[in-house]
Amino acid sequence: KIFDITYAQIPEMRKLHKELRDLHQQQKTLPLSAEYDAGKMKKLVDAETKLHAEKMLKMAETHNKIYKLLTDEQRKELAERKEKRAEHRMSH
Repeated sequence: KIFDITYAQIPEMRKLHKELRDLHQQQKTLPLSAEYDAGKMKKLVDAETKLHAEKMLKMAETHNKIYKLLTDEQRKELAERKEKRAEHRMSH
């Protein structure tokens, strides 16, 4: 079931990733162009922000669908792993 959930999302995530990559490239080249326009740059930044938010929401939905499939024991183990990771990060 987890595979089905993640596999179903691959085309959408690829599309979002490609769009983000294209917008980022435009943001890098526009300031070095004779046709620079602050309004156009703002539109590119706003579009990237919107796509990034959409991508994060899709990822959160997927994580939640997977979380709902876990047993109580698996949820407990996940919480313990998250806690260990947080402790590890704090020690570095």
